[in-house]
Amino acid sequence: MKKIIYLHSVFILLLLGLPVPGFAGGVISKETAHELYISKQYAQAYAQYMELLREDPLDDTINMGLARSALGAGKHTQAILTYERLVQRFPQDASLRMELSQACKAAGNEDAALLHAQAAQRLDPKITAQQDSAEPKSAKSPLSVHGRVGTGVIYDSNYVLGPPQSDITIGDYDVRLKKDDVEDEAWGTYIKANIDASYRLSPDRSWWFISDLGAYQKWYFGKDDALTWGRAAAGLYYGHPKFWWSARLKGESALQDMDDAVSTVGAEGTFTYLVTPFVHLMTRAEYGYLDDSIVEDRSGAYIWVGEYLRILSTDKAHELLLGGKAFHYNASSRYEYHGWEASAQAKCALPFDSDIRLFAIWQEKRYDGPAASWLDTDRKDEKLRLGTTLTHHINEAWSVDLNYQYVDNNSNTNWSDYTQHVVSTGVMWSF
Repeated sequence: MKKIIYLHSVFILLLLGLPVPGFAGGVISKETAHELYISKQYAQAYAQYMELLREDPLDDTINMGLARSALGAGKHTQAILTYERLVQRFPQDASLRMELSQACKAAGNEDAALLHAQAAQRLDPKITAQQDSAEPKSAKSPLSVHGRVGTGVIYDSNYVLGPPQSDITIGDYDVRLKKDDVEDEAWGTYIKANIDASYRLSPDRSWWFISDLGAYQKWYFGKDDALTWGRAAAGLYYGHPKFWWSARLKGESALQDMDDAVSTVGAEGTFTYLVTPFVHLMTRAEYGYLDDSIVEDRSGAYIWVGEYLRILSTDKAHELLLGGKAFHYNASSRYEYHGWEASAQAKCALPFDSDIRLFAIWQEKRYDGPAASWLDTDRKDEKLRLGTTLTHHINEAWSVDLNYQYVDNNSNTNWSDYTQHVVSTGVMWSF
């Protein structure tokens, strides 16, 4: 049976500190950028706020200044994107929603402007369209909490990840795996949730305490094969004008009714270097220990390291991520394996408040032994995964999505040969 091991990014890469770039207009600071904005030098203010944002992308005051100076400079798309980020952080701030309404109106989107203005007036009936020069009401709070909760239905063409034929060879024997009239396909439902929290350790420094929680529950109708997964992690984040990094300690647990019950503990980290504001180099890695409570001799340490290139469009509406990783799993039995993976992911904004995500992953995995006592060959798997997600954003809080994933696992042991099609659709609430 295939083992589902949830490995998440991340590794801390040690580099020398890089100098903060200079600026033709003099020293860059929140004060000078604000003075440029007050004096209606919007283009210069926007340039300074962009430099400040690279140093501290989570600072609410900088984001507010960037949004307002972008609007003043006629950069309507950039202003709307920044206002939307702020509204997600402070959904109860009526003045923010009214400013977002103004940005949409300036961009010629009267329908969106009306919706945001109505939302602002529901929060504060006395709100007006006059721009507020203050920070967001909650901007001084060092604590930020965001989350998403979703549910939907799922179809799986091969939920047991079984081979395409009934008769297979195990060692020197031909056996019948299942009856011909037994189908592997199944319909089900799922619930998923995650919460991300950050706390700024100092108002004048770019150090943050970060944490996240995640959960996923899946049931198949009429099948005894539910999947339960959970995760908790905590660590530190640091931002710099040319790079930022994060490091976390994490624990995960996955229980599948068929025969999988694994948990992992370890450290993960990521390092991102800005070649330009729109071209990023990322190093990710994780090291930890996996405990298999059902098959004890499959427990062991694991490690993986990956390198990635991320390219953003100038308005950050489109994104491309290319890269690959190498991994090794060192179990106490001959089940240990190693291999590599190459991946490509893309996100594109679409009309009508929608976006599409595409991904392709190729993985090669070699076992250092037969991986089971009844196999007579060293196992090698080559897995191709293709998928797409289409999302429509109903408003700032609600969205619906449609997902499709195809998996083709080509193995030299026909016990592990399988293909799979998974389709799901659901609704998501963000806060």
